[in-house]
Amino acid sequence: MDKDEIILRISKLRQRNNLSARALSLRIGKHETYINRMEQNRFEPSFSTLKEILDVCNCSFEEFFADDFEHYNTNIILQKTIQKLTAPQREALLDFLNKL
Repeated sequence: MDKDEIILRISKLRQRNNLSARALSLRIGKHETYINRMEQNRFEPSFSTLKEILDVCNCSFEEFFADDFEHYNTNIILQKTIQKLTAPQREALLDFLNKL
């Protein structure tokens, strides 16, 4: 994952949590313009700062770096739901999905 993708995901995560760039900057103990400057591609955050951002936004590293970041939670719910199905139910679901 390149710097631009990391910054884009931070921006999406911030928006998903209804945080302004200023608010997130202050919540992680940085200058009020920190996130705004970062989102303008001036720099990427350090590992420790990224961890602070993820903690504030209640996001795990696994979710943040997932291939399908925007649908991560939906994918986890689907996976857990499918695991609860019996073998015949899974087969029926698979047949249904293959017909789509």
